[in-house]
Amino acid sequence: MIGVSRVLIAQVAIVALIGGFVSFCAHFFVAGIQYFENFRSQQTQYIDIFGFSFNLWTAGLLISAYLLVILVRTVGHMPKWESPADIIYCAQNRQHQLATKGGLLTIFASFVSLAGGASLGQYGPLVHLGGTIGVAISRWYHSVWLGRDVIIGCGVAAAISAGFNAPIAGIIFAHEAVLRHFSGRSLALISIASVSSSTINRTLFDTVDIFEITQSFTVSGEMAVISLIAGVGFGISAIFMIRALFTINMIASYSKTAYRWLAVLGLIYLIFLSQTLPEVLGLGIGVINNLFTNVETTEMLFILLAAKLSAVILSATMGFSGGFVGPALFIGAVLGALLANLAVFFGLSSLTMMLVVSGSAAVAGTVFGAPLGMVILVLELTHSYDLTLAAMLSIIVSSLIFHLFYGHSLFDLQLLARGIDLAKGRIFLELETTKLASLATDDFLSFTPEVSKKTIIEKMQKNKLAEAYCITEDGSFLGKISIFDVMTASQKTAASLANPNCLQLLASQSINDAMKIAIDFVGEAIPVIDPQNQQLVGVVSEADLFRAYSTITQRVREIETA
Repeated sequence: MIGVSRVLIAQVAIVALIGGFVSFCAHFFVAGIQYFENFRSQQTQYIDIFGFSFNLWTAGLLISAYLLVILVRTVGHMPKWESPADIIYCAQNRQHQLATKGGLLTIFASFVSLAGGASLGQYGPLVHLGGTIGVAISRWYHSVWLGRDVIIGCGVAAAISAGFNAPIAGIIFAHEAVLRHFSGRSLALISIASVSSSTINRTLFDTVDIFEITQSFTVSGEMAVISLIAGVGFGISAIFMIRALFTINMIASYSKTAYRWLAVLGLIYLIFLSQTLPEVLGLGIGVINNLFTNVETTEMLFILLAAKLSAVILSATMGFSGGFVGPALFIGAVLGALLANLAVFFGLSSLTMMLVVSGSAAVAGTVFGAPLGMVILVLELTHSYDLTLAAMLSIIVSSLIFHLFYGHSLFDLQLLARGIDLAKGRIFLELETTKLASLATDDFLSFTPEVSKKTIIEKMQKNKLAEAYCITEDGSFLGKISIFDVMTASQKTAASLANPNCLQLLASQSINDAMKIAIDFVGEAIPVIDPQNQQLVGVVSEADLFRAYSTITQRVREIETA
């Protein structure tokens, strides 16, 4: 009992320290970006170029940030920047390893990108920051009670808690989007990390809510119906946003020439926006809060929507690093304001604040794949039950439409593009990534090609085996030898008795592959071959496969139900 108590105390202390450390990192990450945002907005020195007033600071910072990001990516040998999708996959599959170097370089590149004015968000990088810290800590401390997925969840929850100033939303998001399951043990430990992060953030630093809600709001039955209907539009918009992102990214990846042209044109376009519509670059939180109280014209809202969407897609495709939750909040808010203007046309008023909040939450929650977490986040940010209720209706409908017609979230789609389907579950993922090379045993009988039939019979009888293998001196596989063929065939050597067309498995194949191939197998074991040099790595039996399946299944159940 004393030993268990010490373990629990140690785990509580560790997750609390994780929450505190992530809180510090998240604060300085956000504060640094905010400093550069304020710096860019305060620069009023313009020069005249061909009759056009040009702000050298905003353009210079953007160009400098892009060049630094490309330099970091080249020197760091990063084929692509990591994202929360990598953190989610790491939490779902214990076989997947995530290098701390790649995570740190991605976080640094995100800071540089956002500080320079790239039209991306800071909350995705915050999730990646918390997850990367969790992965790094899990390398030196993990146990049955505090596995890697829980440590990652603690880091993510702490980052959300500090970044949004929303500890409850951090807890829900970590379970809903990252762990993909709820259990008593993980809930307790992740809650400690999230509350620890929030406590330190609120005690040591000045915190402000993202949404500046100054008016009271009461939802009516009519407004509830409008929120439900608006959710359809928000869901369709989220699908369009993600499809446009994937389409432009596919064009950029077609060839190096296509990527270079897109990068050049994208940088020119972002520089143009920095001079004409600087509010669509960077985080854009100020625009969202401005929409709560100031009614923009429909034409201006369409311009903001088109400019932000194009800037986000180009920023991500041309090589900047950043998240998509902030842009989704921006796009959703503008869509909500457009619907509010439309409602005024039909004689309805006082819907702007409700639809702006609902639009932000619905599009962001849909893109992130965390509708419940977004509902709680709205409650913590607005402190309004009625606004949360209205937003919840839009979030549910939007998420349902996105899930039915496109996918679970942006991150699931990113992983699916890499051949990883999280919808198949944690057990499938572990079976898919557990390769036969790790299961193959050397518990088999082998002969070189010149061994006589008599010797083969004697050794098979002595070892009580009905199967053996013929391999060369360097281990190359020539075929399987069956006792039935040995007893009936007239051939005199192992080479002539071996069957090269026997059922074989590759060392690179997964347990899932092996179970499909071996479904009708009859025999003692199946040879496992190295596809590179055709050498016999070992053998696996049906019992080995079922034992591995049972072990992985039991382990996953312990994780998800503890």
